[in-house]
Amino acid sequence: MNQTAPTKRRTRTLILWILLSVILLALVCAAVWFFMGCPPGIPARKTAVLCYDDPSTSADTPVEVTLTEEETRMVRKYMKQGNRRFDGAGCLFNETSIAFGRKEYAIALDGCPAIREMGNEKAYELSDEGMDYIVSLFEKYAGCFP
Repeated sequence: MNQTAPTKRRTRTLILWILLSVILLALVCAAVWFFMGCPPGIPARKTAVLCYDDPSTSADTPVEVTLTEEETRMVRKYMKQGNRRFDGAGCLFNETSIAFGRKEYAIALDGCPAIREMGNEKAYELSDEGMDYIVSLFEKYAGCFP
């Protein structure tokens, strides 16, 4: 009987260490996600739509242009690379955006390479290459980047 008591104690100690390790790992993952940011949750099967006001009219006339599958794939690729989260201070956003279904992302208009999920204050930095590609799409379909 004396041999089973130390065995139970070791088992309980082992379970406690495993539980503490799992909790510590979860805390580290949460801290990394919070400080490093994460790519925006772009729906995988939705086609991208450019949303902007028509610059050729004096009234704000909303325009929506559906992108091709290849253009959607490239936009999704560049946006998923935008994984550095920041508050977007110093970047000018308005209603010019790219939508994937109900998810809509405002595009910075002042040369700041960033996107921001509509209704969310956090922005995601894009690479210069990604921002150039998005600007080229607006120039292709709208004639200029708003």
